[in-house]
Amino acid sequence: MNVTKKKNLKFTSLYNTFTETERNEFRKFLKNNYNGRNYDQILDAIKINEQGNLKINSFKSSITIWNRFSELQHLAENFIIQKSFESKSPASRYLLMTEYRKRELFSPFQNTYKTVKKEFVNKQQSDNDTVVMNAIEKLYLENLKPISTAKQFAPKMEEYNKSKLETLVVEMLEFIITAWIHRGLKQININVFAKEIFEAVDFSKLLLILSKNSNLKDGLQPSIRFLHHLFLSIDDITDNVNFYKAKKIFLNDLKTIPSEKREYYFSFLIYFGIEKYNIGIREISKDLFFLMNKRLKEGFKRDMINKDLAFNNIRNYIYIALSMKKYKWINDFVKNYGKFLHPDVRNHFVKFCKAILSFESKDFKACKEELAKINKNNPFSYVDVSILKLKVLFELNIIDECHDELRNFKEYLRKERDALDHLIVYAKEFTNAYTLLLKINQNPSQKNINELQFLLSKKLMIGKKWIAEKLKILIPNRV
Repeated sequence: MNVTKKKNLKFTSLYNTFTETERNEFRKFLKNNYNGRNYDQILDAIKINEQGNLKINSFKSSITIWNRFSELQHLAENFIIQKSFESKSPASRYLLMTEYRKRELFSPFQNTYKTVKKEFVNKQQSDNDTVVMNAIEKLYLENLKPISTAKQFAPKMEEYNKSKLETLVVEMLEFIITAWIHRGLKQININVFAKEIFEAVDFSKLLLILSKNSNLKDGLQPSIRFLHHLFLSIDDITDNVNFYKAKKIFLNDLKTIPSEKREYYFSFLIYFGIEKYNIGIREISKDLFFLMNKRLKEGFKRDMINKDLAFNNIRNYIYIALSMKKYKWINDFVKNYGKFLHPDVRNHFVKFCKAILSFESKDFKACKEELAKINKNNPFSYVDVSILKLKVLFELNIIDECHDELRNFKEYLRKERDALDHLIVYAKEFTNAYTLLLKINQNPSQKNINELQFLLSKKLMIGKKWIAEKLKILIPNRV
């Protein structure tokens, strides 16, 4: 019996994250569980395609299949918990120390604390490990307090408080920056309560106090300095000084932070750069391209995997590379990284990149054919495809279709869209300029020419350079 299910089950979603080694270990783990069931047949039968559809071949009963999957989910959860404990992670050490304390085994409690402290200092740790280490320090202090003198306890308490405060400052700054980014992406709105709290915090004064009580050469740990410069950039996105200071700290002083944190901070820098680019600071494109390229070379691809976020993120990669005429890079990017994208996102960008590269090489017919294959199923796609189609129709001198496409595009932009505000604003400015360009193409009156020249001199818009080039061709002696 063949069974197909269009959504990933909880178990298959988890099982797909297992490495080949982990899958082999999981099979051994299953053989040691006490229900005596053999799961090899169902594991061998699992087939999952690119769309995430699950197909199970040659199984007698669908009811039996779903029962076995429920069991496998429970067993897989136990398997990863056991692996985590056996890895001697801070979380497993915390549980062990808790048990030692309950049983009043103070010597092994102390030895475990010393071991985990040494390992934490010498190894990269995740954010979760940092949180657990704070819990371990708190547990250690609770154990130390009744068995030590005030003189012995005070330095440990002071060290813990300082570390906790630094962690708190990092988390607060990360929260503010993340909320600001998500608000810009229209994913969430930071609530008024949180906004009022953070506005009441004098970070400059807070960091000055931390700096005075620090033994570090620069006064503050690099992550705090990095985040504070980005925080200062929020008030004035045109200020490049704080952006470049943050970039320098990130590249020079944050090389060895945990990989998940480094990827997180890469996204911060790139988003700030994109915001600058979108308000007309085009010279930032070189820095953006460098950061995007470096991020990829360091193996960070999380921004491509999430279907909802990937579309805008990959779009940024393409447009920044395009602004620098990195056509080969775009081809290589699609070839090397397209496989990591969700199929829906990948299909769009493969076709769109073919279209846009055809346009840049002046193969306008091929561009038009490629655009016809693309579904405009979200605001970003609709704007990108519509603008490129309007350009290519003008280049091919298919003026009747120019008017039809422009009318449809304007109608689309009139309705409220769940997209970045500047995307819609700049698209509307393009349609205004394009309308004047069509008028000048038909009748180059001085009034229309003056209006378009004024629009180009004052407004930010998508396709501004192309509009200016077409205007110059239409009226070479008056521009």
